[in-house]
Amino acid sequence: MLSIELTRDLKIALSEYAPGSQVVAGGKLWTSRYLKTLPNKDLIRRKYAICEHCGHYQSEIAETENELDRCQACGEKIGKMKGTYITPELGFISDKPEEPKLSRPEKTYTSRQYFTGEYNQDSELIKEYNFNGIEAQLISAKRGKLAVINHAGFNKFSVCQNCGYTEINTNKSISKHNTPWGQDCTGKRKVFSLGYEYNTDIFQLKFKNSYFDQEKDGYWESVLYGMLEGISQALGIERRDIDGCLYPYTGDPLNPALVFYDTVPGGAGHVERIIKKNNFEKVLKKTREIVSRCKCGGDEGDTSCYGCLRNYSNEYCHDILKRKYVIEFIDNLKLID
Repeated sequence: MLSIELTRDLKIALSEYAPGSQVVAGGKLWTSRYLKTLPNKDLIRRKYAICEHCGHYQSEIAETENELDRCQACGEKIGKMKGTYITPELGFISDKPEEPKLSRPEKTYTSRQYFTGEYNQDSELIKEYNFNGIEAQLISAKRGKLAVINHAGFNKFSVCQNCGYTEINTNKSISKHNTPWGQDCTGKRKVFSLGYEYNTDIFQLKFKNSYFDQEKDGYWESVLYGMLEGISQALGIERRDIDGCLYPYTGDPLNPALVFYDTVPGGAGHVERIIKKNNFEKVLKKTREIVSRCKCGGDEGDTSCYGCLRNYSNEYCHDILKRKYVIEFIDNLKLID
């Protein structure tokens, strides 16, 4: 009997191994199909909501009676980006393996990460710097809480409550299916997203006043992913060991904090190095160098590519990432060489 064990960090597995996704291993095509469960052990469930106006994330235990109808940051009514998520902490089980096809293996929808705003206050370190009249506040802290959500493109997942059989929700009865052990199953379905919350080291960058033209669509996303490349190269950190997101701490999507974090749960001390002014300036200069030497979009720099801003994890915003925004941002700070 062919047996393959595929392991991934849970936050990555939420997209790569989510039910419906496929992977080729051991010369076979494997399709994820079940959430693994154990008798008398419930998987973690939490209610969550993501504001479509400002992008703020909030969650609480599933048993609460609160409906999370309003954004805690901006007060806007929550739209379709809410529900209950399950944390598949025991992993996934695949269907029987098949022969690989000529087409690429299918993937369900990619996951997104959000900063919850929570961290260990006792570990907080704050420094403020002034660049050409622009006041930058740098905050480093331990045990920042990040959330990873895969809602299957707002469809969510239909999960059999008996055996864990899972498919992307179509608002119909779950398909006739067998348990992972081949027995007929008539369990009832419930609809969930997949999610995971974890703690790691974080670094926040906020601006008290600025002259940035942040009303441009994709401005802050471009700055975020440009700086991540700069952090990696300037400080000698593997790019896969750090990531980032925008955090609308004021409820204003035009003035978010840029949050950088270690991708290793628990933290590895990478992003806390940015708070030193010489390191911060080194990161900014390296970031400008990276986006300036790239040639995508010509002299205008009106786009981006995998050589400057794009990567697999930010596919959700590839069409709005522009390297010219990163150049404008750093030039406004008027760093002295």
